[in-house]
Amino acid sequence: MTDPMKDLKKTFEDAMKPVTDSFNEAMKPMKELSDSFMKQAEEQFEPVKEKFTPAIEMAEINRKTAEKLMAIQADYVSDFVNASLAQFKSLVDAKDPKEAIKLQIEFLKTLDAKFTDVAEKELATMSEAKDQLTEIVEKKHCRPKRCTFYERVQTV
Repeated sequence: MTDPMKDLKKTFEDAMKPVTDSFNEAMKPMKELSDSFMKQAEEQFEPVKEKFTPAIEMAEINRKTAEKLMAIQADYVSDFVNASLAQFKSLVDAKDPKEAIKLQIEFLKTLDAKFTDVAEKELATMSEAKDQLTEIVEKKHCRPKRCTFYERVQTV
């Protein structure tokens, strides 16, 4: 026993084959023209793409740097909130004012150390990004000979 839907589909495909074939044949010049235009556009875009490569690289460095800085800040804020809550609990549990002052001084010293650590990490991240960006600028403007960014700026 055959499936009537499959038979109907096959009959329809057989009946439409000449129409489909003639349509595909009629569209062949349009497809070739479209392919030609696409190839020509890609060839014309290549020099533009090449010129924008440094800008794209710089944008990628900026994106990665921003992500890294946000991660450093998020970790710091998380640590700060957790440390503040722990400090609040320890101050509540303090038995006398001298103990509370001692706990607060220790907390502030720890906080200062964490803040210094975060600042150093951020500075290292920014310095790394600056070095990468400077390298791109030097490559772009100093192709004939190797020169520093400052040498290039002085010649402008």
